[in-house]
Formats: sequence, structure tokens, C-alpha cells
Amino acid sequence: MPIIDVETLRTRMEQGGEVALLDTRSLADVARGVIPEAQPVDLYSNMLARGDGAELTAYVERAIEAIRNAGFTNDGWIVTYCASSDMHAARSALTLEWLGHARVYMLDGGVEAWEAAGQVLVPRAPVAATGTFVADRKDEVLITADELTCRLNDARLVVIDVRGYAEFLGTEESECDPRVGRMPGALWLYWRELCSNGKFIDSEEARALLRDRAIEAEKELVVYCHRGARAAHSWVALRSLGFTRVRNYLGSWHEWYRRDDL
Repeated sequence: MPIIDVETLRTRMEQGGEVALLDTRSLADVARGVIPEAQPVDLYSNMLARGDGAELTAYVERAIEAIRNAGFTNDGWIVTYCASSDMHAARSALTLEWLGHARVYMLDGGVEAWEAAGQVLVPRAPVAATGTFVADRKDEVLITADELTCRLNDARLVVIDVRGYAEFLGTEESECDPRVGRMPGALWLYWRELCSNGKFIDSEEARALLRDRAIEAEKELVVYCHRGARAAHSWVALRSLGFTRVRNYLGSWHEWYRRDDL
């Protein structure tokens, strides 16, 4: 799933190519203007305490309802964006690809890049009709805690913790995390290292950083954070660099610390 720049999106729109824009900013920001034809959808606050079973089913149903209510279908492109290249747009892109949309993109730099290129924002238009989006889940995009538990000693799998360093070390405590620490064998790559000034960093710079952290393209990569959003940002970044075997542990630490068997 590629990242696209403003020029690519603008050209697509001017040529009449079918494109739906998903605005992941707050409603207050949306009220100040959107990229033409964009609709707001909140797929960020839809979180999981456990990444399987009934909770996962309910999560999927909530996501599909939000996507349809914004008028989206399975056709054409869907481009997600935020104020910049942030985790809100990344989480939405991950969710859409997981649910089976064939052409999902994330706008690099978001609204800031759009306006910096001389493009305008417009008032949000009403949704014309409920969308017909149909999910066809690609569960290989994600990984569950149970599968991870069985594969923690698998040399072909690299688990990457993209939280802050204090979270990784287990020295930062919070009321919502009774157990601190990290998953066994996890490497550390702070998610913000892959972006700078609101955009994803240059691909060569990113690959050099990954080599320095022993993150290899031939391995299967699993990214996690606290509740899967920062990890979604890293998932987008890694996919854009050509890493094809990248999976998001959506339950992340929020699920892991709650299970006494882990």
C-alpha cells in the first residue's frame, strides 16, 4: 500500500479518476475545510482490548458502519489523510486494506502538504448516499497474540516495538498499564524516526535506519505499540519501502499486558 504525494493525488483528481478521500482529523478541523470531496471518518478511536473473538467481530462491524456512513464503496482509490503524515491516517489506511479495499493510499504530509502546494480546502459536502462498501478481510495483514506466542522463538520473525523508549524499557508507568515492559525479543524502533517535518523520511535514509536496527526485508516483520495506531504508521512506512511481509499486532500492549499467560 503506497504513500502518495500531493501532485499524484491532484493529477488523479483533475483527470477524473475515481478517488474517495477520507479525512481523519477532528470534526473541529474538518469544519474549517477539507480537501475537495473528502468525508470525515473516525477509525482511530475504534480500539480493541483483545484482538480475536467477539471483540474483533464487533470492531469490524463498527469500522464497516463508519465507512459506509461516509458514502464509501469498494471502487476506485481511497486516500486517507490527516493534518500531516500521522498515525490517524495510517490506522485508517491499515483498516481499509485489512478489510479488503483494493486500492488504499495515504497522503504524505496531509493537509499541511496540500496547502503548501497551493491547493485549497473547501467546506465539507453532505454525504450523497450510504456507501456500499463490502468487507473481504485479509487477515494476513494482522497477527494475533496467540500466533505471536507460538512464534516468539521463530528466527524468521522480527517483532518491532515502536513505542517510546521508556515504554520499551518498562520504566514508564501509567494507570492503564498495570504491567510494564515489552514483548520478549522485541527490537526497538521509535515510530517518529520514520518521519520528519510532517512527512515520511527519504527512502534511503529510512533503509539505512532499518539496517542499523537489524530490521531485514527478508524477515517477516510484526509491529506493535500500545493500541495499534503508532504501529499502523510504521506498518505504512515499511510497506512503502517495499517490505511486503509486514503485519500489525492490533491488540498491541493494551492486550498483551492484560493476559496473565503472556
